[in-house]
Amino acid sequence: MPLFPAVELTLVSEEKAPEHDIDLGAPRTVEAHSTMALPAGYRAELPDAVHVSREFATYDKTYRFVDGKVIADRKLVVKVHKLPRDRWKDYLAFQKATLVNDGEPYLRLIPPDHLTINKEGAKSTSTTPAKDTTPAAEPSNPSDTRQQLAEITAMLQRRDLGGARSRLEALRKSSPDAPYVLGMLGLVKANDGDLDSGARDVEAEMKAHPDDDPWMVLGLAQEYSNKQRYSDAEGLLNRYGGSSERVQQMRVYVFGKQGDYTHALGVLRDLQARQPEDRAVASQVASTLYELHRNEEAAMAAKKAMDGSDDPDVINNNVYVLSETKIDLPFAETQSRRSVNLLEKATASHVLEEANTKAFAESANLTASWDTLGYILLLESKPKEAEPYLRAAWFSQQNVIVGNHLAQAFEGLDRNADALWMYRLAKQAEHAADAKQDFAEVAAAIARLEKAGVKAASGEHFATSMQDFRSYHVKNGAGAEGGGTVRLQLNADGIAAAMLVSGDAKLKPLLDEAKSLHLPGAEPAGSSARVLRDAVVYCGKKSSTCDLVFMLNSGIAVEGASE
Repeated sequence: MPLFPAVELTLVSEEKAPEHDIDLGAPRTVEAHSTMALPAGYRAELPDAVHVSREFATYDKTYRFVDGKVIADRKLVVKVHKLPRDRWKDYLAFQKATLVNDGEPYLRLIPPDHLTINKEGAKSTSTTPAKDTTPAAEPSNPSDTRQQLAEITAMLQRRDLGGARSRLEALRKSSPDAPYVLGMLGLVKANDGDLDSGARDVEAEMKAHPDDDPWMVLGLAQEYSNKQRYSDAEGLLNRYGGSSERVQQMRVYVFGKQGDYTHALGVLRDLQARQPEDRAVASQVASTLYELHRNEEAAMAAKKAMDGSDDPDVINNNVYVLSETKIDLPFAETQSRRSVNLLEKATASHVLEEANTKAFAESANLTASWDTLGYILLLESKPKEAEPYLRAAWFSQQNVIVGNHLAQAFEGLDRNADALWMYRLAKQAEHAADAKQDFAEVAAAIARLEKAGVKAASGEHFATSMQDFRSYHVKNGAGAEGGGTVRLQLNADGIAAAMLVSGDAKLKPLLDEAKSLHLPGAEPAGSSARVLRDAVVYCGKKSSTCDLVFMLNSGIAVEGASE
């Protein structure tokens, strides 16, 4: 955690009002700065920034990751000497918002992965991770099982299944009765293809330690579902899962994987009765009703789930259900624009070096909201208005559903050559066949346009493969060599900001070159958004240009991942 001196801030009780006016001390400005150098190659999941402003004081705390260091800054400005005692609740709200009562948060360190970039060009994230050749770290205290489990968890985060399995098997011998050891070993086996042996270990763990957290059961149930062994997943959850919300949500997942939405709805209804204010569950109910073709009920449930909410994700999820039912599209458009506006405002406030998982999630949710709005406009026969939103969604979220929507917009504008190009590209998107309805629509549209004699658009701006679509070239004036990962912040003009996350410092001059790239359609014209994206760069020996390839997925967890 960052090392800061104690906050010079008066604290009041939550239980009762103070007997006297609240003495804040002399008006002043107090600043603190902390820098922590991380081990080579490590990164960190940063806490959220804190910004609290009242007429009597302001408090700001930020965290940045720069050049392998976590830099934390804190600033307190006290504006008045005393605050009347009858305003203690206002002051208490300020005190809570600053989080000073919670202490300084711990940082989650992310161990290094290894870039293995083919010199022919950067490649998409491999489904078979490169073997981790880093020697396993010796535990700081071999007898401390919890410490060893933490280190093994770090190995799993970088997908070193072989190393984790060896460590767990050794730990099983030295600490045969320790909680979680056998269960974690079972999950590793299951992930590594040895599902039945892993299942026996997980079940033995739960029998020996019935009070363990059920995360191992949930992990095994998901592995069963991935192998379409749904009855095994259901039986496991019935035997060991209990009735917690996480377990019930896994049941919903298993039923959904089978297309059994009737039973999924039953579980969700039970959850909704227990948690009537939970909008996430209410949103799932609306979506499941749509899957059951109960459109009128789905539309009513979606409207109720988002009624009065300012959460853009809740709004977007339910607006999408409305759009699929095609009920009350003008209302859906209004609400979708509200979701887009909220998320554009949120992403516009992000600072590149302060980005964390929450910031990346807001960028991803914004691109999903652009797609939703574009799709609604398309359904309302407004393809010209829809196109900029769908182009921006496709630029950052290349899946067959978004591609299908964009191609339909091109057709609505009588740009059939562009539409055929887009349909073909969308069909190549990762896991395209999993979205069965959209994949079928795309395949049918390709056949229809080809039969009509349409020739797909071609040329410099019409990539014929997903790899080419995501690839750009930047000048290499500094003679850089090798590869690395960069974090980018997009705006309506292209790239607003860039930072090097991993790789040799000699790659840094490429950041300014990247900011000169022209990225047509990356964001709708006039948008205030600052979408976060990750890319990999590779420079060959003595090459005059370097490859910059946008990664399929962006986020703290994938930055620096094997490419």
